[in-house]
Amino acid sequence: KQHRVDLLTRRTVAETVAELLATKESRKVSPRYLDDLRQRLTRFAATFAVDIGTITTGDVQRFLDGLKLAPQSVKNFRRVLFTLFQYAEARGYISKGDNPVEGTERISGNGDGPIEIYTPEDIAALLKAAPKTFLPFVALGAFAGLRTAEIARLEWRDVDLAGGFVTVAGEKAKTRARRIVPILPNLAQWLARYCHQKGRLWKGDNNDLQAVRVETAEAAGLPWKHNALRHSFISYRLAAIQNAAQVALEAGNSPAMVFKHYRELVKPEAAKTWFAIAPEQPANIVTLKTEAVI
Repeated sequence: KQHRVDLLTRRTVAETVAELLATKESRKVSPRYLDDLRQRLTRFAATFAVDIGTITTGDVQRFLDGLKLAPQSVKNFRRVLFTLFQYAEARGYISKGDNPVEGTERISGNGDGPIEIYTPEDIAALLKAAPKTFLPFVALGAFAGLRTAEIARLEWRDVDLAGGFVTVAGEKAKTRARRIVPILPNLAQWLARYCHQKGRLWKGDNNDLQAVRVETAEAAGLPWKHNALRHSFISYRLAAIQNAAQVALEAGNSPAMVFKHYRELVKPEAAKTWFAIAPEQPANIVTLKTEAVI
């Protein structure tokens, strides 16, 4: 009664989600952003098959708490849900000033907890367990330090085995800054069998990616550690070349961040082992024009 729910236009969560997606699509937002909205909001709508005006702050908080995801992923869910209820508020589906997401716990996604990395034995097991379609994903994360989202946006034309580098275009990078990442010799061996591939490197969606990560980790007898492929690359690369500026340039990070979080996590001898991991029976190797310095 206090919020005059009787004066609201009734819409279910699913109906509101469908309207929001249609509106965003008509405004020509990027396909990547639209896909992110669809993935997250569809999950929320499946949980709450009710009128959107009946959802409380407690309901949203319990949903976020139950995600069991990394802090940054939960933060992203919260952001998307705020957009949904903001849309509903503007159209009279919920009361003015009654966005339930506003009162939920604010989440820090700035690297909560310690940096987790894999050992050389771990990454060897993951590569052995990875399906053929997922193996390049693992290799690029472990031996080039690309972010998960960056790899998911890559096309095979971005991977120049002959030239010895991966191009991460500005629109595909988290920082929106284009960068060139060297293909180290062992990474070239892992990617050689894919040198004639075309189109997107990862052809599935986020749900497919999550599923195959879990399956691969289980087959390897390991937990899937959040961002551990990238964390491992930065740690071992820094130990190998002792140059925070170069590692930061390759990883798309700042030298200060690299020095602060990744210095002395591993020893140089472990780094040599990490970057020596190659297929047992490599395919025909594409000769690099210039050898990467390890």
